[in-house]
Amino acid sequence: MVDIKQTGKYWVADKNGFIESLFSVNNIHPNNKKVADYLVSKAIEYYADNLHSVYVRGSILTNPELQPNFDKDFIVVLHENDTWNYFVENYDSFILTLDSNIDFDISLYSTNNLTLDRKFNSLCLYGNDLSARKVNIRDLIPSQEIKYNVLKTILSNTKKSVDLNDDLRRDCKILIRSAMLSVSLKLNKYTRDLYYCCKFYEEYYPQYGKQMWDVLDLYLNPNKYDKLILYTAIDALLSEE
Repeated sequence: MVDIKQTGKYWVADKNGFIESLFSVNNIHPNNKKVADYLVSKAIEYYADNLHSVYVRGSILTNPELQPNFDKDFIVVLHENDTWNYFVENYDSFILTLDSNIDFDISLYSTNNLTLDRKFNSLCLYGNDLSARKVNIRDLIPSQEIKYNVLKTILSNTKKSVDLNDDLRRDCKILIRSAMLSVSLKLNKYTRDLYYCCKFYEEYYPQYGKQMWDVLDLYLNPNKYDKLILYTAIDALLSEE
């Protein structure tokens, strides 16, 4: 099994299929709170009246003790779309200002294209809160058409030159989480944590478990890049019975 810390969490749905997140700003490590406060202030400064709200998401919300080493993922929601990401363009200057060896990612959305999974896995830091605290896991599962399109995209990416630090690791995460979504309703559980995704997928499909653990190993060690790992994992997802 891949050597990875269990840093995230998972939800078990109630008898009606609902799960509830209890994220709180009090769970954010002080070092990360400093980063969050600074980025919120820059969002307010730059986007002004077009800014709707700002969110933090992911593992930063689930394990305070280990948070300083986690990636920081933020979402900025705008009233109207803006294709120019102010934070990406100014990333280096932000790092210098924060005087910290951090890694953060900020995605832009408008109020009408923030998906339910992002609403559920996020905590509002500023503005009118669009987050969803209680959802039915059935509503988090993409259609078969979306699933196949995702897998086709990953297959297409394997035919291109691969950026080991971005493209490959992103595709590995998508693939592992797609595997989890395929068994969420069957197990009555939901998670985006990569360790638990592989664990629960193997629990339901023991014959395909190794394929997902191999993808997780590839995510952690992209220098091991082998297209066959992705091909066999996708084949497993398409072969589920």
